[in-house]
Amino acid sequence: MWSVESAPLFRVVIASDKAHTAVTHYCATIHVDCRAALASLGNTAVSFDALALKATGGPVAVMHSDGGFALLFGDPTPEALRRIVDTALRPFPAGLMTPIGLLVADAAFANESLQAEFTNRAYHGAVVWSWQQALLAAGLDKQLARSDLPEDLRKRMLELRRTLWSAIDRTRGIRSSELWSWKYSAGHYSVQPFGLAANAQGASSADESNAAQLWSTVYLALPDDSRAAAARK
Repeated sequence: MWSVESAPLFRVVIASDKAHTAVTHYCATIHVDCRAALASLGNTAVSFDALALKATGGPVAVMHSDGGFALLFGDPTPEALRRIVDTALRPFPAGLMTPIGLLVADAAFANESLQAEFTNRAYHGAVVWSWQQALLAAGLDKQLARSDLPEDLRKRMLELRRTLWSAIDRTRGIRSSELWSWKYSAGHYSVQPFGLAANAQGASSADESNAAQLWSTVYLALPDDSRAAAARK
């Protein structure tokens, strides 16, 4: 009942012109290049599943990576699967993908007060959680085994798998960390240990971001051929 009846309540649809305006404004706010993000939007409306619901019942228009749970533990409809894949694949801030990892949240289409809560200095903000990437990789493998998907959607999923594994490989040396942040300079994203972005003196974070935890070893649960399959297709 929850999966069927509640899903439409979380649906966010943003007209193409408003999406372009929002991404352009957000890029200027966080000082990142906007060209790839705007190109990924095309001329169609943007649709994604909200992070949560407001007390009034409306959706909180923050993109997030929890779609990986639906891919691994459920059987989303092709329509729902397309929303999850497109959100993950579009370049930040139009979506969640960066060269140094998949972000867990992106508030580009939210109001300014929410944008201030979901920055690259926030524990659950525009940062990369390593195990969420592994979750998505495993979920993609499961969904790609289905035989009921349109060919264009399957190609989109394969593109996401290749892009995701490229980002995972690019940050291989830190993938056992719980999460990391980023900085953008000279047209490039680079890894920033979480906590440094919020502390000019470079002090380490006060949270558990560098602790040895079970989910820091989650890649051991992925089949050995998962990455190889992504490279082949």
